[in-house]
Amino acid sequence: MENLQGQRFFSLLNTTEDRLSYKRHWKNLTYGSQCGQCQGNCIYSAIEIGFLIGVIANLVVIGIILKDSRLRHPAFMGIAALAFADLIFLCVNLVLSFETVITTLWCIRPVVLSRPFYIIKSVTWFSANAHVALLAIIRYVSIAHPLRACSILLPLRVFFISCGVWILGLILLGSLSLLITHKIITPGISKEFVIVWWLMVYLLPLTVTVILHILKLCFVRTVLKQKRSPDTENRKLVQRMSTIVVMVIIMATVLPLPRLAYHCLRVSGILTSVESKMHLKGISQLFYLLNHCVNPFIYGFLSITFRRSLKSICLCADDDDTEHSITKESSIFPPNQSVTMETKQ
Repeated sequence: MENLQGQRFFSLLNTTEDRLSYKRHWKNLTYGSQCGQCQGNCIYSAIEIGFLIGVIANLVVIGIILKDSRLRHPAFMGIAALAFADLIFLCVNLVLSFETVITTLWCIRPVVLSRPFYIIKSVTWFSANAHVALLAIIRYVSIAHPLRACSILLPLRVFFISCGVWILGLILLGSLSLLITHKIITPGISKEFVIVWWLMVYLLPLTVTVILHILKLCFVRTVLKQKRSPDTENRKLVQRMSTIVVMVIIMATVLPLPRLAYHCLRVSGILTSVESKMHLKGISQLFYLLNHCVNPFIYGFLSITFRRSLKSICLCADDDDTEHSITKESSIFPPNQSVTMETKQ
């Protein structure tokens, strides 16, 4: 019965290219698993479903920022834009994870081909990484150039910049598609494709993020040293900022590396064992998703202001400390450089 259903669905695919894509997709879904048993790739996909917590966390971050008008700050608008990009990214990847588990356990041929999801995954991945860099830019400008930030970094302008990031992702992916169409590079199996794509999506946003976070931290420490007697609160704020910056840099740098290593080993032909490919791909995919699952916790739930706003909304009570923590000017800056501390946000 299963073979008849598969033959009927296969006959509906019009072109040879669609049939090859379908075969590759089905092989990837069911490799290492028997019908009715979740094994091999299915196990990794079942673990990936646990990243639904990232979907929920990103929804909470977006909802709280939209609900609380006191959070209409450029930094929080940037956090909301990042949460939206991570939300779409996780949803697209988890759809494929659910599909893998369902088709393996129920022995049903998939009705969704991987190509549209591959394009969407690529755009959302670039957008999520680019929004991390955008948030680093917003926070650096807010601290190093507060007067300029008041006139440039308006919430509505941050929204349009976020839209521009999505458009840029489409343009880059379209340019890469042209190179593939003209057979200048081969998708997935060529070293040139891996190098070009990872340079655009991983290395460029990471470089911007690391440099700006380090410059921001150096600026804050320099201002703090200029004060003859900085109080204990400001020292704690700077220490907290340093910890968060280190966490952001480590997470953004380390978590995508297993996936990069997998692609490099795959295109170089070093991975000859089919079982090794399956396990390395599954493990790298877990770290790949974890990188975008932790963002709402680092940028949202670790924020004192965000937690106060979440508490006030859940308890249906106004919290004056939330607005106060947003508008409070830190005393570590001289009068002409008054700005809200990032760690308070």
